Amino acid sequence: MENVVETAVQERRHGTVTYLATAMSVPNLLECVSKVCPPEVPIPSPQWLRLQFWPKNPTSKASLQYTGRLKIKFMIQQRQLRKEHQDTHYASAIFRYQKEMAVKLRDHSEMLCVDDKHKIKVGEPGHPVAAVERGKKVLIGLNQSFEVSDHDFTKQTLTPSVALRLDIPETIEGSFYQGQVYTALKDSVFQSSSPLRHATELMSMLKEGEKPLKEVLFLYSDGGPDHRVNYLSVQLSLISAFLEGDFDAVIAARTPPGHSWKNPCERIMSILNLALQAVGVMRQKLSPEMEALLAKCNSVADIRSAATTHPALKGSLSDGLQDTICLISSLFRQLKLKGVPFRSFTPATTDDMDGHHNHVLKIDAQLPQNATMKDLKKSDSLKNFFEKHCQLRHYSFCVLKCSDPECGFHKPPRLTESVFKDLHFLPDPIMAADGIHYKGFTEIYGTPTTECDRPSLKEGKKTGHGLPFNPSAQTSARVKKTVSCQECSKPRVMHAARKLKKEQLDQLEAALSQLDYTCGTDLADFVPDNLEPEEESILKIVFIRKDLQCVQPVEVTYYSSGVFAAVCCHCASGDDLLTGPQVQNIYPICHTCKAIPNKQTIVKRKRKLDKQ
Repeated sequence: MENVVETAVQERRHGTVTYLATAMSVPNLLECVSKVCPPEVPIPSPQWLRLQFWPKNPTSKASLQYTGRLKIKFMIQQRQLRKEHQDTHYASAIFRYQKEMAVKLRDHSEMLCVDDKHKIKVGEPGHPVAAVERGKKVLIGLNQSFEVSDHDFTKQTLTPSVALRLDIPETIEGSFYQGQVYTALKDSVFQSSSPLRHATELMSMLKEGEKPLKEVLFLYSDGGPDHRVNYLSVQLSLISAFLEGDFDAVIAARTPPGHSWKNPCERIMSILNLALQAVGVMRQKLSPEMEALLAKCNSVADIRSAATTHPALKGSLSDGLQDTICLISSLFRQLKLKGVPFRSFTPATTDDMDGHHNHVLKIDAQLPQNATMKDLKKSDSLKNFFEKHCQLRHYSFCVLKCSDPECGFHKPPRLTESVFKDLHFLPDPIMAADGIHYKGFTEIYGTPTTECDRPSLKEGKKTGHGLPFNPSAQTSARVKKTVSCQECSKPRVMHAARKLKKEQLDQLEAALSQLDYTCGTDLADFVPDNLEPEEESILKIVFIRKDLQCVQPVEVTYYSSGVFAAVCCHCASGDDLLTGPQVQNIYPICHTCKAIPNKQTIVKRKRKLDKQ
């Protein structure tokens, strides 16, 4: 038993210090012990084994059932934070529609939930750091302890990507939390998450085995920038998957901001934490030349810049992480979801992503991988594809084959004629007569719908800026920084009561790199656990107006502060702005927004005109 509970990763043991607990759960502990026992030894049940532990709380009544025969205890910290959003009910209806549609097409569909777990810090050689945040209680010997380096700063991290390939139930009341789990560990420096990488890996998972791909693909993800379905880069990656897999339809949806917990894949993260408990992580030592080069790098951007001038650095760092990746991957493969062991997949390479992107080049051969809205405006063929085969929504994106046999964008439908005839875009939630609930899926499926009932489309009644002082051009000039909303991409001005020092600005920059801001969010309310104390404190003296919404234009203080570049007040684009004498009395606006009927010009205030 002691060999199973207390296993060291390496020989750096001092007294009672242990770096890794092999047993991650009671079933896993039972499985590990069973492997070292002779075949004739009777194996007890997990419940019997659990009652031999030391009780979690000796003063509780339940502790009377524990024998304490094994001097070990098991406890795991649980923490969940949920943020309110006006579109919560609306987005939940979309997810239910998607599940009902998957059940309807169960024999012809694949459904996957995807997400990236929080980054795993990797320590320097000889200084392992905790793979998960401090404060986690783990399965340990009664008189043992786990210790790692007492610093949190690391130059490298690993990003675990997780995909749950669902077993679609026969009815909507069935469980949507069962199936095959896939995991992969990526170097956050040189294998950063992107829509193209995720789509490439998705197709490799679906092609696993000899079974042919099914005709309809359903995807559900959180609102991260690499999964946000209203981003053009994500849409193009899904179109590539649509063409590569010869799907008849691809139906993708996402959670509203701050509600990633709605994604079934998010529940896998707590299982992965079992494997990461009490694990000290560090990379292998590189050659003296590479170590000297890496010592001069203080950020991810510095490492990437150094790798461009010294190409050998990328390969050396990759080799130095392989032992760590193999260790954590082996731990992940010991985990199970309802009896099904986890599988691992290999992260996509640059060549793999190039090959996946080639499929969208069938629509427009000149389309770059990092295409923007400017490229979309220039490509008539891509615009025609979007108009004929796609449905673009704020929380969903659908690609559907047409029945035109002469269509040159895709192959003929694979579904039978009767089934394909009943295949439609994912409907938009429409408010029922009671004004509280949305209509049922069967009531609106196959009918024309719009986003008219999406709450965030309507001007809200939020009042009060929520700052301890009056926000003005002077308070914004003390920070001289903006943060872009992850939903609408509009720059939102940051305010402070006093001018920030250089070191405070650096701390603010580091903190913002780990936050996903959306309009109306208070920065201090949702602080990531991995922020340094200085970075966390800076978010308490820098403020953003709380009464902002995505439907509102860029703030007046953005222009009146005089420190930011001119952008369109409606779409925040810095290109194709109106010029000439006619724009002296209005805030900047682009030609595209000017042509939209409901995008009115915003006249400058009289005081501003007098000052000019």
